[in-house]
Amino acid sequence: MVLINADTLAGLDQTPAELNGYGPISAEAARTMILAALNWTPLLQDAASGEILAVGRRRRIPAGLKRWLQARDGTCRFPGCAVNVTRSEIDHTTPWARGGPTEHSNLEHLCPKHHRFKTLGYWKARQPAPGALGWTSPTGRTYTTQPALEFGGGAAGPGLPPTPAGPLPDPSPQQTNALWADWHSRTETSPDPPPF
Repeated sequence: MVLINADTLAGLDQTPAELNGYGPISAEAARTMILAALNWTPLLQDAASGEILAVGRRRRIPAGLKRWLQARDGTCRFPGCAVNVTRSEIDHTTPWARGGPTEHSNLEHLCPKHHRFKTLGYWKARQPAPGALGWTSPTGRTYTTQPALEFGGGAAGPGLPPTPAGPLPDPSPQQTNALWADWHSRTETSPDPPPF
């Protein structure tokens, strides 16, 4: 297996490629080997983290991509559903059998119930931008769900909310007292209160 970046393959640079089991090889040797290959599989990799984001037309989802989807989605992506991703299934927005790629812009987490709704065609889903899902109900109403994290987010960094401008306000003593006012007025209903 030869790992070569797209710019080197196209002849735009001379970055060495990697021959699996051997080590680095020259860009020219890698291009010669690729031309002689019977088939090849494209691999999309995040340059910053090294995580694999997509692997050709394979149906299996790489471990790094699974981790990213779990962080990005957080819950089932059906409108109003809060089932955690650990109890959900990864689904191709455009089915794999219909040419949908196995990459983050075509995958989302759905709980088993909502996965079935989509698979049976009761609800239609589309992903106009990676992570943003547009849903159409059986009656024709549309809904949009946003990811918990976004790839390459705001100024704070990838997947993080933007940094607020200026310092955060300090709550006044009246606001703090108002927050705890009902706590002080509670009466203990248990005959044996907790020992603290």
